[in-house]
Amino acid sequence: MKRYFKYNLVIGLALLVVSFVSCNTAEQDVESIVEVNDTYPVASFTTDFTGSTASEGDTIMYHVSINKPINKDLTFTATVVGGNADDSDIEAISGTIAAYDTETDVSVVLTQDWVADDAETTEIEIGITSLGEKYLVHTSTVNPVLNLTVANYVPDVLTISCAWDKEVVINSNEPYHEDYTYIEHAGSNMDFDMEVYDQDDNLIAGAWTGDSPEVLEIDGVDMPNGTYYVYSFLWASDFTHWDVDNDPETINHTDVPFTCTFSEQGVFGEISVNQGGVITNTADPDYDNDGVVDYRVVAVFEVTDGVVNVLDAGGSGLGGGKKVPTNLIHRK
Repeated sequence: MKRYFKYNLVIGLALLVVSFVSCNTAEQDVESIVEVNDTYPVASFTTDFTGSTASEGDTIMYHVSINKPINKDLTFTATVVGGNADDSDIEAISGTIAAYDTETDVSVVLTQDWVADDAETTEIEIGITSLGEKYLVHTSTVNPVLNLTVANYVPDVLTISCAWDKEVVINSNEPYHEDYTYIEHAGSNMDFDMEVYDQDDNLIAGAWTGDSPEVLEIDGVDMPNGTYYVYSFLWASDFTHWDVDNDPETINHTDVPFTCTFSEQGVFGEISVNQGGVITNTADPDYDNDGVVDYRVVAVFEVTDGVVNVLDAGGSGLGGGKKVPTNLIHRK
């Protein structure tokens, strides 16, 4: 019995020693780190950009190089680290130094957003963001940080997008399916042209592309104070002779109102207004077939001392922004 007890005691002590050594080894493995030494490359950064001011739309490029190649890829990028801007205010075009190479480029594009904001401040750091890669360069590497005041982008272009996507019901009138109907869309089957006139009936701008929606862009010299009218006229319509050309089908004729959306990048966002007054109907003749140019007012806006004010169908102001310019466009 004593021999048996001693035998078990020896085995137990042996297992305890092995466990202690294993635990100690495991603890050492977790805590072990790779010490940085002079074999690690140092990254350097150069740029032609000088100063501390920029504008939305500008691009700033950094050239990145390391003093010795390594057998791993290193990816550098730009991130916002301070100021009142955020990552949505920049587009970072990353650059990768491929294994055994030593150079790359990183670009920072300052986003041209639609927000009517004051100049923003931002701090942008150029460097490696990957946790696995950042320890592959020497700790003496210093990432550059751009401290910028970024001016708002104002292109001075008033954009008016005019849409007329109304559903039109077609009656099939089939002998065995008299109640069968289907839907066509005015946006696909009616071609409206758009023109803008001032209060003295001077043509200011136009859009005659055949697209739906039609988009007007007004730019050039400053617009004088006054009231401006957006007109539509029906250039061509598949519905004009639909009942005859597609016999026995007939159209459930309907009005096709416009929705015009105003915006000016860097000044004000989208302001939509629905058409009032006389609205074109799918039964109305078109210019292409009948030679009738029937102008309809679809939107109205004012310019007063440099401020654009979009009006609703009742003449009430919906808002706007700073002065918009104009470019006289001649009819095609």
